[in-house]
Amino acid sequence: TLACPTELTHTEEEWRCKESMLGRPGPCRSPVLCDTGSWDVFNKSIINVPNQSVEMDQDRCKTFLQKYEQELRHFGMLRRWDDSQRFLSDMPQLICEETANFLILWCIRLQQEEKEALMEQVAHQAVVMQFILEMASNSQQDPRGCFRQFFHKAKEGQDVYSEVFYLELEAFKQRVREYSVKCKSDTLNIHQQSPGTNVRVDTKEPTNVIIQDAEFNMKH
Repeated sequence: TLACPTELTHTEEEWRCKESMLGRPGPCRSPVLCDTGSWDVFNKSIINVPNQSVEMDQDRCKTFLQKYEQELRHFGMLRRWDDSQRFLSDMPQLICEETANFLILWCIRLQQEEKEALMEQVAHQAVVMQFILEMASNSQQDPRGCFRQFFHKAKEGQDVYSEVFYLELEAFKQRVREYSVKCKSDTLNIHQQSPGTNVRVDTKEPTNVIIQDAEFNMKH
């Protein structure tokens, strides 16, 4: 059963009451996707690219976020397969790596702010987008043309596919938690090493690093 627009609006408002505004993420860098093993997030570096390419990616990502931030946040709030599929059917331009990166960064920021329930909500949608992108990569299709296949498998409740999805979801959430703990520890160490000084650590920096260090090993 699809949620009515009123219900979706109410749901989004509930979540918005629980979160503070997310700062603009830094450089948009696509996670590396591999076809073997299980997800192993944040532990390897992606290949370096020329500075000019990075700057172009940053400009493109900034433009994308400025144009679609409200829609991205709305997608992050959706809970039902049918709602997500319908939303992406109406806005197929959001089926891209920029959306996946935004959701990943959002998860990290929310965990750092100790908003566990909201992090888990957004994490589900982040994994949804990653699965769609990986399905497209494996089949060498435009993700906008194969996302319905993902939702068909998800809604059909195929045992193996469903199990893999939720295992990957739990692994991703755990990695987000572990990274948040590491960031807090690093911040504490900096303060301890600089007693009597007003040391501030920009919480946006770990989210920038995490995209550069991300590796998603998807299995299907």
